[in-house]
Amino acid sequence: MMKTENYSMNSRALYVIKFFAILSVVFAHCSYHGTPVAHSISGLIGGLGVPIFLISSGIFFNSGEATKKFWTKKLKGIIVPWLIFGVLTYILAVILGGPFGIVNMLRWIIGHGTWMYFVTILLFYYVFFRAIRWEGIHYVAIALWILSNVLDVFGVNPISNLVGQYLNPFSRIGYFSMGVLAKKVGILEFKTPKLWIKLVASFVTLGLGVVSICLREIAFAAYATEMVFTLCATATLFFWSQSLSECTLLQNIGKQTYLIYFLHMQLGIGAVNAVVRVLSLPTAADWVLLFVKPVTILALVYLGIVVLDIIIKKLGISKYKWIIGLK
Repeated sequence: MMKTENYSMNSRALYVIKFFAILSVVFAHCSYHGTPVAHSISGLIGGLGVPIFLISSGIFFNSGEATKKFWTKKLKGIIVPWLIFGVLTYILAVILGGPFGIVNMLRWIIGHGTWMYFVTILLFYYVFFRAIRWEGIHYVAIALWILSNVLDVFGVNPISNLVGQYLNPFSRIGYFSMGVLAKKVGILEFKTPKLWIKLVASFVTLGLGVVSICLREIAFAAYATEMVFTLCATATLFFWSQSLSECTLLQNIGKQTYLIYFLHMQLGIGAVNAVVRVLSLPTAADWVLLFVKPVTILALVYLGIVVLDIIIKKLGISKYKWIIGLK
């Protein structure tokens, strides 16, 4: 394969891995009350999404881009949809019984206790790494990431104690920096690994997952193993995403992950939870729901986005679809 073919294939693969990432995010937000082991499995799977999105964002980050051009793109592609859905989802939360007030709305939008935190920390990384152009800053960031997580394990992280672990940008900053460094070493030109390499990586990832679950009662060991599992799983998913890079459906879902991210909580999960309550499924169905529920939610939300896109095209207002993050 020529380098240009590798670049094209890996660019498509990054959309495919975003499909896996958003599926992971849905896993994380599905309420599950089964056995401790099943809960741990759900937690491991659900913990992959945000790191994958941050690594992908780091790969596409261009610190040298002109300031006006950079922030114009971020305003249209990230900030405006975030503010719109931040307000809309807050209004819906209030209608459903949540607290009302300007401060409460601002806390909601920045992600203090809500899933919106991802956009807040992502924007922090953009500002931080465009302000500091020093070549070695990403290695420092990875060191800060490790330190921040160690402090979190022992409950002595001053930033996490102040704003919460999710809004502490240093708790995940290493993933963004790894994406930047991965781009520097030419990840977009990597060839697809041989099948045996992907299988070995898959078994290693599975083994790390089992070890992490077994160590779940030992805080520091479980935390460290889970971090290694996350990195290994991300690499493995990228390998398989390369092989699936021609799958148009997965690419299309990957392209709409930002809008899915905003819609899946109150609409997708709310609708499916209502159906599950009506069905009154037996306890034995918990293991089935563990995997079927997130996939169903993702499918329903994506189907709704497809219908919305068709309606927007019929109305002739496609040029405005960026306002809601529709690609």
